[in-house]
Amino acid sequence: MKSKWLLLLALWSALLSAADPAKDHVSARLKFMAWDEALLGCGVRMAGKVVPVSILLDQLSDEIAYEGPARLEIVKITANEPAEEPTAAKSKVKGPKPSPKPAQPSQASSEPPLAWFLLPASANNQHLILAVAPGRWEGGIMALPDSPGSFPPGSLRFFNLCPYPLEIRIGQNAVKIPQKEARSIRGGAKDHDYFDGTIMTYEGGEEKVGFSLHMFQDNAQRGLFFVSAGPEGSGTVVLKGVGDLSRDKMPAPKRPTVPAVRK
Repeated sequence: MKSKWLLLLALWSALLSAADPAKDHVSARLKFMAWDEALLGCGVRMAGKVVPVSILLDQLSDEIAYEGPARLEIVKITANEPAEEPTAAKSKVKGPKPSPKPAQPSQASSEPPLAWFLLPASANNQHLILAVAPGRWEGGIMALPDSPGSFPPGSLRFFNLCPYPLEIRIGQNAVKIPQKEARSIRGGAKDHDYFDGTIMTYEGGEEKVGFSLHMFQDNAQRGLFFVSAGPEGSGTVVLKGVGDLSRDKMPAPKRPTVPAVRK
């Protein structure tokens, strides 16, 4: 009798889990970047509203605390789309809340999303960087892990898109990066000073200098670089870079000065 009761309890729990709509929802911390061209006037659909986000080529967006369906959608903001400020930005930026910009009608809300991505269960409670390029990948989004501590301010992160391994050498530091993987490395200079480095390639097993780095060390900035192969046989690479300024290191906004009026 006891075994039958345990079996019924297990079946009931399974039915409740299957019917629980929360199972189709994901919570994650997200930052966005554009791959081919900037995407403005758009946002992330969440909780019946659209959270505006500026998706730029050279700078990661503000962090968004996403909580919604596993299928994340980036849509064009329209007059019919209620918009709200990113929740993560509210908790990080002190001072008076800026007035939200009015949404400009440009596309009906019934239109397909600009890009979408199916967040896996493993993305729950994770930090991700989403590269957005409508039409380039399935759904137009490529997701990159951004675990806290793995890519701190003042460091560089290289993502190897080449069909061969790489090695990044900066001063006494060196890190090898297998194909389709990413690694972080610190710059080789003091804050606000320049340093040099080298990206070594191993096309066909032959070591070559793929790229010479000359960079500025900024301990308040993260630099993310996507490394793609150059012409076949050359051993050279091409870099696509995007920055991310730490919100804790941003200078406080200056108050406008009012000139004195002489009588």
